[in-house]
Amino acid sequence: MPQTKTATRLAKNTLFMYFRMGMLLIISLYTSRVVLEKLGVEDYGIYNVVGSIVAIFGSLRSLFSTSTQRFLSTDIGRNDEKNLIKTFNHSIYINVFFAVVMIIIAELFGLWFLNGYINVDSSRLIAAKWVFQFSVFSAAILIINSSFEALCIAHEKMSFYAYISIAEGSLQLLIVFLLSFSPIDQLVFYSSLRFCICIFLFLANILFCKHNFKECYFKRCYDRLYLKQMLSFSGWSFWGSTSYILTQQGLNMVLNVFGGPIVNAARGIAYQVNSVIKQFMSNIVVAIRPYCIKTYAEGNLSKTSDTLFLFTKVSFCIYMWLIIPIVFCTPELLQLWLGKVPDYSVVFVQLVLLHSLIRTFHPAVDLFFMAVGKIKWYQICESFVLILPLITSYYLLLYGLPYYSVFIGVACFEIINLIIISLIASKIAEFPSFSFLRDVISHCIVCIIIALYFYVLSVDSLVIWVKFAYIFIVLLLITVYMYFICLNQRERSQINGLVNSTIYKICQYGTKLFNK
Repeated sequence: MPQTKTATRLAKNTLFMYFRMGMLLIISLYTSRVVLEKLGVEDYGIYNVVGSIVAIFGSLRSLFSTSTQRFLSTDIGRNDEKNLIKTFNHSIYINVFFAVVMIIIAELFGLWFLNGYINVDSSRLIAAKWVFQFSVFSAAILIINSSFEALCIAHEKMSFYAYISIAEGSLQLLIVFLLSFSPIDQLVFYSSLRFCICIFLFLANILFCKHNFKECYFKRCYDRLYLKQMLSFSGWSFWGSTSYILTQQGLNMVLNVFGGPIVNAARGIAYQVNSVIKQFMSNIVVAIRPYCIKTYAEGNLSKTSDTLFLFTKVSFCIYMWLIIPIVFCTPELLQLWLGKVPDYSVVFVQLVLLHSLIRTFHPAVDLFFMAVGKIKWYQICESFVLILPLITSYYLLLYGLPYYSVFIGVACFEIINLIIISLIASKIAEFPSFSFLRDVISHCIVCIIIALYFYVLSVDSLVIWVKFAYIFIVLLLITVYMYFICLNQRERSQINGLVNSTIYKICQYGTKLFNK
């Protein structure tokens, strides 16, 4: 009975997350095309490169939310209400501190880059600086908001998380329409309205948490040792995640130096496609993370490992289903979506998706470290490996290699990083890395080889229905292989139960709506 309730809860949470994803997918694809048309390729590239300066820090929003959520989920798993209140209030102190530090560093580094190194027309420099300032304070607000976001996820209130995300997407759609009535520079107007959306999200999260969670109130409490423990965990997470984000966003600045806004626009398109696809994987991560942390807090290591193995297999299969049609038909899809496709966009999209496919193995190890709490050496080693692509890319472009070589380098270093952190996890945190390689990664490599073989066959085909036939064959082979060979009997039973629970929930909600 408890397993049935757990499966039902996970199915319900995952269902809410995919409902959120479906809505955001439609909104995101539409708004990206309209923003590109309204701003033009150059201004779109400026927004992308200037935003990347702040995104180095603003993307840490999810990091602080995850770090806070780890402690909140542990307290909930142990049913420790007193410590839950202390954890929430200390998380506010930490996130405000990091937000202030982020503003100081961003202002110093960002203005230095804007004044001396950004490759844009001088007439657009003032607009770029306005975009930068709005982006800095938007990132600061989102970092502070991560305490409230973490509280919702720790309590597994995925319905609110889904609804507020849809509201955010709807507001972004609204400001796209408002661009036509801009009383000032369109780029500045767009950035200012994005800042207003951040304020709305912050206030909405505060009101929901205060109304639904009794531990959500401000209490003057200070536990130096506990604050040090939380700060240490958040600090090491900050260190590791900053390296990854610095590489991803720093590459945008390197591409700007060597290629200008046109290349940044192509990179922006590639990451727009990638971010939409990655949401499908992150939805499962958000739904399953509290469960893994709670099971580990209860002392059930084997259940935590089994869940992460199954999660990786399912994530990989879903990701393959999503990216194979895009990779096989990238030129046609970009033409249909954007109308006018920026140069380099096709190969950028394909290589960025390949990197993200390799990255699907990373969350299992990351979640295991998150549950255990021993992250110091994991983050030190990962930060060292992940910063290398940024240095390598500069020299690749300096010696005249094509722009897409940057993304090949990133993918190669991701493979090295995965090997290193898996070994560290097995030594420090008792992660079954050999079983992970044998039971998960080896099967996924077989699927990648199958896909690459049929992709090579489809490249020379000019007839679209032939490509569709190849896509169908690849997806069928991968699905059959993953279900009957990669999954063991217990995992197939869990998948069947989860699918049945999801279908039951959909039918249940449909019946309620029909009766109303």
